[in-house]
Amino acid sequence: AGAAVSGLLALMQVRGYAGFPQIDVPGGLFGNKNIMGETMALVVILILAEALESRRLWWPTLALAIPVCAGLLASGARAAQAAVMAAVVLAIWRWRKGAGVIAIAVAALVAAAVMLQPGATATLVDRGRIWAATATGIEWGGHGIGSFYSTFPSLPGAVDGGAERADHAHNDFLEIAFELGPIAASAAAAAAALAIFGGGPFGLVIAAIAVEGCYGFPLSMPATGFLAAFAVGRVLRRRMSVERPVAGFPAGSDRGGQLSRQPCQRAVRGAQPGRGFVSAGFYQQAPSRRCGGGAPSGSGKGNGALHGGCSVA
Repeated sequence: AGAAVSGLLALMQVRGYAGFPQIDVPGGLFGNKNIMGETMALVVILILAEALESRRLWWPTLALAIPVCAGLLASGARAAQAAVMAAVVLAIWRWRKGAGVIAIAVAALVAAAVMLQPGATATLVDRGRIWAATATGIEWGGHGIGSFYSTFPSLPGAVDGGAERADHAHNDFLEIAFELGPIAASAAAAAAALAIFGGGPFGLVIAAIAVEGCYGFPLSMPATGFLAAFAVGRVLRRRMSVERPVAGFPAGSDRGGQLSRQPCQRAVRGAQPGRGFVSAGFYQQAPSRRCGGGAPSGSGKGNGALHGGCSVA
């Protein structure tokens, strides 16, 4: 609801409303259009992830998503919009590989059209100087958490390269490498990759954060940092449920993992055993299964033995 209010306020600011102090208009309640855009992008992907996870979308949530999307577009934050586009492309790829290829091609064309606009690369040049200066100060042991702000001015590239005074490296992976060393940055990148490709629908949120983190510092901002922590929690919750073993499949295997997210997954309306079921918002093939007492999944019989596990027919 707060994001929706901020989106509506951003639309008013585009029309000239100046009731809130702004660093970069339109920033809604955030005062900065990039920070607002990054937050709006994560809220949009969280709504998508929740819809895929629960296989439902409440109309009030959809109604709130409209001003959030409007605020995202009004912000003009290209990194935030790219994050949404990347997450949607990944969702389409998981759904259908053929459609995913088309989505990738369309996204590439859109990105090329944006980058060819006059002045589109100006901010990238400025950030490139910050990145180059930061890279010169990376050490194996790092400089310590939170040291970037005080250490950056002393770097040779910060002066010779013409980089402006920076509070952050405008790249979370690079800032982690600077403060904690390249080993920690590699571990963070590996953890993000595991969450993206093995975290189900909420892995889409991690993908969006990773894209934003290539051009900004979402992990250092309260709103986006909180949403990142929430998404990681949902990914870990899902990963823990995947480890429940199912008869006939080892825990954590591709097919065993699909079957073991719940002790016994109910059949989806309209689906037939052995003909596929919807798991976490994506269609998956699975053999027919029977739950406690030999009753088919979703039949309503044998529910007393649900926690006794499922057998594969």
